[in-house]
Formats: sequence, C-alpha cells, structure tokens
Amino acid sequence: MKKSVKSARPLNKKTLEEILSRKDPLQDIIKQAKFMEEAQAFPDEDEDSPTPGFSFGMRMGCVREEADLSMNKMAKSLGIAPSTWKNYEEDVTFPSTELIMKFCELYNVNPHWLMTNCGNMYKEAEK
Repeated sequence: MKKSVKSARPLNKKTLEEILSRKDPLQDIIKQAKFMEEAQAFPDEDEDSPTPGFSFGMRMGCVREEADLSMNKMAKSLGIAPSTWKNYEEDVTFPSTELIMKFCELYNVNPHWLMTNCGNMYKEAEK
C-alpha cells in the first residue's frame, strides 16, 4: 500500500524557479525551520498565560493597530494584497512562514508571542 505525501502548498513553476534561483535555497529552509522552532518553544514558567480567545489573526491585527496602520498600508509594507491581509486578521487563511518572518522582522514582533500568545508582544532589546 502506497502512502501519499501531501504538501501544504503545491509548488508552481514560478515558485520553483524563484527557489532554485536563490544562492542557497536550503539555507532559506533551515532559517525558516529555526524560526518556527524558536517561536514555538515552551514559555518560561514566569511568563503570562495566553489570553483565551485571542487568535493568531487578532494578534496580527493588534500589531497593525499598535503601528497605527490601515489594513491597506500594512499589506503594502508586506508586499501582499489588502484582501490577503484581511483574511489573515480574520483567521480565514494563515500566512506562510516566510511572511511571518518578514512581519516579525519589520515590526519587531516577538515570534513566540505571535505563534503561542505567550510572552511579550515585541522582541526585547538585546543587551
């Protein structure tokens, strides 16, 4: 009996060409894996508990509101369509790891908080 392997998102020709044109596509994959591992690490015992019902999309919207940006301006800063951003905030769709990384970097968001709803909203300044 064959086991079928399902991918989260099929690669189209454009995506495949983009990946292959990068200097080292494996490094991108490793970087994304490390990012997700760190974002989902267990919180310290002294961290605040997550707020019940505060969804991933709501957290993205909270960052947007704190930055005092409209949905259109936030979408533009990330290079996506406003309707795509709206779908993220409303938990209709979930962004790619690459977009989450870009979002966290641009707005200094703590990826652990974004993924788990635990900890501080923003990254702490390095000492």
